[in-house]
Amino acid sequence: ICFSNDADQTGCPVGALLVNNAISFDAAAIEYGCNNSSKRCLFKRGDSFEALDIILFEVQGPTRIGAYGAGPKPLIHGSSHVVQFGEIMDHLDFIDLEIRGEDEESQKAFQLTEGLQIRDLFLYRVDVRDFDTGFHIRGGTSEFIPSVNVHRNIALVDNTILSGAGKSGNDAFLMWEDSLFMGNRVGDKEDGSGTGDGEHIIRAKFSHGVVYSHNSIGLLTEQTDQDPPIVGCGNIRNVFKLVSGLAEEHGEAGYSREFIMADNYISSCSLNTGVDVAIMPTSDGNNYEGFQDYIVERNHFTMKYGGLNSNSKTSLHVVGANAVVRNNVFDLSSTQLSSNPRGVVVGVRTPSDNPDLPTNHIRVLGNTFYKSEGSIGNGFGIIIQNHPAVMDNVVFNNLLFDDVGTATLLMDQSSSTVVCPDCNLRVDTSPFILDHPI
Repeated sequence: ICFSNDADQTGCPVGALLVNNAISFDAAAIEYGCNNSSKRCLFKRGDSFEALDIILFEVQGPTRIGAYGAGPKPLIHGSSHVVQFGEIMDHLDFIDLEIRGEDEESQKAFQLTEGLQIRDLFLYRVDVRDFDTGFHIRGGTSEFIPSVNVHRNIALVDNTILSGAGKSGNDAFLMWEDSLFMGNRVGDKEDGSGTGDGEHIIRAKFSHGVVYSHNSIGLLTEQTDQDPPIVGCGNIRNVFKLVSGLAEEHGEAGYSREFIMADNYISSCSLNTGVDVAIMPTSDGNNYEGFQDYIVERNHFTMKYGGLNSNSKTSLHVVGANAVVRNNVFDLSSTQLSSNPRGVVVGVRTPSDNPDLPTNHIRVLGNTFYKSEGSIGNGFGIIIQNHPAVMDNVVFNNLLFDDVGTATLLMDQSSSTVVCPDCNLRVDTSPFILDHPI
């Protein structure tokens, strides 16, 4: 089925049903069964459609909501929530759409029906702007059982979630298994003043068998016409927060585990505080939240724009067991921080925590840390916390370059429980040629 604002159906597949003068996205989709049957519903590129009410999708697919023709993606303007997922029994795809909200607090582009599992969902090249929450795919702790009815087989690929309202929502709120988050650009929140002050850019309540790769997350656009010159992301707490929100109800089965975070660009925002990527419990004292068997590799963390209202900042804080942090690049340079940028912290959430699963057998290896000329503050590449629940961790083959000369590569607070602390290198001069001699 092809929908257009006028009678121009150029590019519509041969044999398709032609629907002219369509202006309402929700009315057209519901009237022609796009939300509850196996169909391919295509909206004309360059046209605009109003979403006046939320659409409940309950399909036995395959079903595709996409675009046809040439030009910019069809624009769907949502005055409320736009898409709600019901009982999805087979493949549902959203491809090549632009969806814009109205910067209203709690407004969502995509959301679930509480208590219902989402599976076999594919969102590809969907541009979401001006929503408080772009993708809301989570659920209540007591309603979902890991490996039984948690959302699964979801792929969010090459989408953008930008210019969020920065009020009470997350750009993406996720809870899933066997899924993929790849190639997305997420961030540049507005400086919202709602009840949540923007919350986190990405919040993952539970991750099992999930790949987070090749994404750009955080402050992605430098705004030079502002004073101060770097504004973005709102007063959020973390750029990416990954927790084990099902552990209290389901024990070890509710641990976030067997996930990979690789090849991402993580940029501190000017107003967020504390930790950029936090793989640790939801709140202080949540000792039942365990994490195990995960990898953080080949990511680029930067503090270039970070820490305007923070005395210190950490790029990555990890807890749990049997994890690897390897081959990442940490740019600790900042002209905003008062002091003490930190690359990796291995430990517990707070010194008073006594987690059920100790932080042990974490490997931090092959990472590069650097501070560029003009940076302020001191700083640390790696900190291993001193705590009874932090033990038997390995740190080797890491490099710190600091031509400012004030940063420390490794601060081992753990009473020498780190294996091979001397197997790392700190340099403050570069042997490389800066001006080509020829």
